[in-house]
Amino acid sequence: MSELKQSLLECKAICDKYESTIGGYAPGGLYVDFCDEVMNMAFLIAICDENVVAAEINLINNTFDKMFNYEMLVRRYGDDCLSDNSFLQKVPKSLQKIAGAEKADVLRETNYLTDTWRLYRFMEQFGNVLINCSGARLKYAVKLMEYFLNGMKEYIYKVEAKSGLEELPKIKEQRLEDKATLFARSEEPFIKEISQVLKEIDELVGLVNVKKEIHDMVNLLIVQKIRAQKGFKTTNISRHMVFTGNPGTGKTTIARKMADIFKYLDILEKGHLVEADRSMLVSPEMGKTAINVRKMAEEAMGGVLFIDEAYSLYNESEGDYGQEAIDTLLKIMEDEREHLVVIVAGYNELMEQFLDSNPGFRSRFSKFIQFVDYSEMELYEIFALYCKQQDYILAEGTQQMILDKIRNMKEINMQHFANARTVRNYFERVISNQANRMINEYDINGGEEALITITATDL
Repeated sequence: MSELKQSLLECKAICDKYESTIGGYAPGGLYVDFCDEVMNMAFLIAICDENVVAAEINLINNTFDKMFNYEMLVRRYGDDCLSDNSFLQKVPKSLQKIAGAEKADVLRETNYLTDTWRLYRFMEQFGNVLINCSGARLKYAVKLMEYFLNGMKEYIYKVEAKSGLEELPKIKEQRLEDKATLFARSEEPFIKEISQVLKEIDELVGLVNVKKEIHDMVNLLIVQKIRAQKGFKTTNISRHMVFTGNPGTGKTTIARKMADIFKYLDILEKGHLVEADRSMLVSPEMGKTAINVRKMAEEAMGGVLFIDEAYSLYNESEGDYGQEAIDTLLKIMEDEREHLVVIVAGYNELMEQFLDSNPGFRSRFSKFIQFVDYSEMELYEIFALYCKQQDYILAEGTQQMILDKIRNMKEINMQHFANARTVRNYFERVISNQANRMINEYDINGGEEALITITATDL
C-alpha cells in the first residue's frame, strides 16, 4: 500500500470517529466530503498552469479510487477557478467541523488538535506529491498551495486558542485571560514570538508526536508565566529534557527551537544553543573532566546545553572519567537550573542506560520526547524541500526513483541510516551529478530550465 493510501486510511478513521458526534451525515458522508475537498484542492492547483497532465489526473484517481478524466474534473471543480471567492480562499468545511468536534471533546488533555492536524498533514502531503508528479514544480502552484494551507493553519491555531482553560481561583477579582485574548494583546509580544516558533515547528516534515509534546509543554509554560504575572502560585518545573531517537530525526533542530521559546518566555536570558559531545567533556587526564564540563556549561549559561550521543559519557571501563562528567553535570543542572537548560540526546536503549548511571539523574529531567524515524514518503518530502530551497525542480517520473533510492539506502545501511541527514547527503550528490551533466550538455544560449531541472540521470 502506498504512503498516500495509508495516510488516507488514517484520515478515514478520523472522519468516522467524529461523524456521529457532528451529526447530519449518512454513514461515511463526512469522509466523502473530506475526499471531495482534497480533490477540489488538487484540481485547482493542477490547473493553475492551464495544463492538467495525465500524471496529475492519474494521481487523483489512484489515490481516491476514481475514474475522472479532464472534462469530468472541470465540470465538478471548474467553477471555483472563475469565482472571486474560490475554494482556495476558504477553510474546508470538513476540517472545520472536525476541528470543532475535537475542540468540544471533554476528554481531551491538551489544546493541540491532533486529529485535525492529521487531516491538514494529508492535504499538505497530497499537494506536495501532486506538484512534483508532473516533473514541473511551478512556483505559482507552490505559492497557491501554501496560501491555501496557511489559511487552514491559521484557522486551526484560532480554534486551539479559544478559551478552554479551567477556571482558576480568583485573586482581587482577576481572571486569567484566554489564549485568544493574549494573542491579540500588543503588550504580550512573547505570545506572538512563540506562536511564530511553533508555526516553524509545525511546518517541519513529519514529527507528529514531537509537535504535540512541544505544544503541550509550551502551553504549560505560558500559563505558568501568566499565573505568576497575576499573582497565582506556580509550580517549579524542571526544564531539562531527554530526546531519544536515531540520527537525523530532528533532535538538534527542535533543541534550537526550544532555546528560542525559553528566551521569549524569559526563562533563559540569551536563548542560544551550545552543542557538546563526549570528546568535549571527557578528558583522559585526571581532574580535567570536571573542568571541561564546567567550561561548556559556562559557555551555555543563559541558554541550552545540547549533548548529543550523551550515552557515550557512561563507560564502565577502568580509568574512564565519563562518570565524573555525569556527576559534575548533575550538580550543575541542579545548581544552575534557573539559568541553564540541559538537553541530552541519543539512541533509545543506550539513553536508558545513561539515565540509570547516577541515582536521581532521571528525576532531573521533566520531558522525555521520542523522535521516530521518518517514513519513506516523509524522506521524499524532505528531499523535495531541499530542491525547493535551492531552486531545483524534479523532472517527470523521478518521484518513484527517489523513493526507490531511499528504500535501497535504508536496506543497505539498516543499522546506520541517518534519516534526513542521509537524504541531505544524497541530495548533495544528486546536484553534483547534475552539475557534471550540465558541463557537458548545457547550451549557454538555451533556457534556464535545464539549469534547475534534476533528471533521472542525476539520481
